[in-house]
Amino acid sequence: MQIIKSMGLEVYLNSSEITAGENWCSVGESGLWLGSILSGDLETQRAGVGRQSWSKGRSVLQWSDTPAETEHAVLEDGQMTCVFIRVAPECAEDLLGTRTLQSLQKTTKSGGAHNCSDAVKALSWQIMGCSLNGAARKLFVVSRAMEILSHTLMDGFEGEVARDRGERANPFAPSDVERIYEAQAILMADLQNPPTVPELAQKVGLNAGKLGRGFGKIYGAPVYAYIKEQRLLQARSLLECGAIGTVMEAAYNFGYHPAHFSTEFKRRFGETPSSLVSRHR
Repeated sequence: MQIIKSMGLEVYLNSSEITAGENWCSVGESGLWLGSILSGDLETQRAGVGRQSWSKGRSVLQWSDTPAETEHAVLEDGQMTCVFIRVAPECAEDLLGTRTLQSLQKTTKSGGAHNCSDAVKALSWQIMGCSLNGAARKLFVVSRAMEILSHTLMDGFEGEVARDRGERANPFAPSDVERIYEAQAILMADLQNPPTVPELAQKVGLNAGKLGRGFGKIYGAPVYAYIKEQRLLQARSLLECGAIGTVMEAAYNFGYHPAHFSTEFKRRFGETPSSLVSRHR
């Protein structure tokens, strides 16, 4: 199993042969866990949760206050492929927001298997199929993990909360949602020189107004605010791992004047980029 850590996330990647009757125990640390089974059949047993069956296309979203032991039993011979993501407790509020975190802590402690959305399955396979190395691989995997977190909250947890309130979780047609996902992928592919909102809308076949409303609904921020946030997150990740050596290089790579970059970076993360670089040398 490979574990990639950055920006408060731990991404666990596993692809291995399993044999029916095989058993093992694992201890998961506290925090928010989410993930999907891409292949394999097994059963788990955990105190307070009980026995659960897992197979291809199933996923989980669960908050754990303390480390918890889980027993695993393989049901069929085959390939076990899965992607799991942990949000560390100390980073959860900053990443998710206070209200969302509090709701998650109350409603997802029992976990439970549910069907994995097509978007999350596609992103999980992208992670497993990534052939990059070093800092580029780390950045790719973590960015996709962020997308999985966003989709999981929107498709699962937030949708359930809205239904409990008698609200419609997503007022947009499935075809529009797919276009919004496509728009987000276009932005992530070129954060240094992203298209304008009208250009982006034209690329995905939506009008600018609908794209803006839908993007804000799904990703929790207007398009330009989302771009700014992703630029800063990626710049921090690259500075942390040494893929970019200087603050000036990071600023220009992500479309900032160095002084403006330092100001925005400190406002977002509570320290200057030069301080971050010094800590990781």
